[in-house]
Amino acid sequence: SSDLPVLREVLRHHENALLVEPGRPDARAEAIERLRDDSDLRRRLGETARRDLVAGHTWDRRAERVLAGLRP
Repeated sequence: SSDLPVLREVLRHHENALLVEPGRPDARAEAIERLRDDSDLRRRLGETARRDLVAGHTWDRRAERVLAGLRP
């Protein structure tokens, strides 16, 4: 993914994603090739990304956080 501040709210380089400099298609291609060639990295990033998604980024989780902020 592109290494943008808004995406860093959810994505962490080498933990649940590979982040590359925006506007660098060569860097994006290298990251894709790396994932293609490294099944362990691909599996680890995918598993962590899924865990993160379920733990905090589903619509239900987002709604819970919004509603919690509205409670006195």
